[in-house]
Amino acid sequence: EGLKENGEIVRLFNWTRLGLLVCKFLRYNCAMSLKTDLKQAAAKIFNLLGVKVTDLEIDAAGDEATVNIKVPEEDSGLLIGYHGDTLTSIQYLLGQIVNQGKENWTRVVVNLNDYRQSRDLQLKQMAQNAADRAVGTGDEIEMPFLTPAERRIVHLELSSRPDITTYSEGEDRYRRLIVAPKPKTPISPPAATDSAAPSANNDPTFRLPKSPPTPPATSELI
Repeated sequence: EGLKENGEIVRLFNWTRLGLLVCKFLRYNCAMSLKTDLKQAAAKIFNLLGVKVTDLEIDAAGDEATVNIKVPEEDSGLLIGYHGDTLTSIQYLLGQIVNQGKENWTRVVVNLNDYRQSRDLQLKQMAQNAADRAVGTGDEIEMPFLTPAERRIVHLELSSRPDITTYSEGEDRYRRLIVAPKPKTPISPPAATDSAAPSANNDPTFRLPKSPPTPPATSELI
């Protein structure tokens, strides 16, 4: 069956407990390498969905691994889902599969048809647009729902702007990122100049006037 006939299976990826069922079904050997685990897990999941994978590569470095997958364009929309919801669920499942029984957790990122790159660019543009509106209007701008990873991208994108601050508020699906303008620092007026007559304190050329001559004694005038 094609992907459209398996649309219900795709929606089931949003059920977190499905990950445990898939783990038991696929029966992975934890002793296998991370790349082998991911490649086999991804291939089986997409095979279950009836999706033809044209290219599958694994990039692993440190505690993070990226699964780069290419599929026909007509299948990509349903696999990505609204704002990447379905792709995030597939990513969660793969993470549960390859990390089961292991002490050190490896973060798994699934990149389908270069969606992550285009989404990153879109998020950065959204962030700058929201920042410009916040500065222009003086109001705080609430971003639409973003995943934790997407909020981090926005925070980092705007962290270098001296006129903007960002923070998140709310819980779970109601958590939102806020872009707020920083208050402008008031400009102090220049120090008032002293317009008084010159004195020894403010004029290095100032000299005290000479004292008038002492009048002669009375006896001298007679």
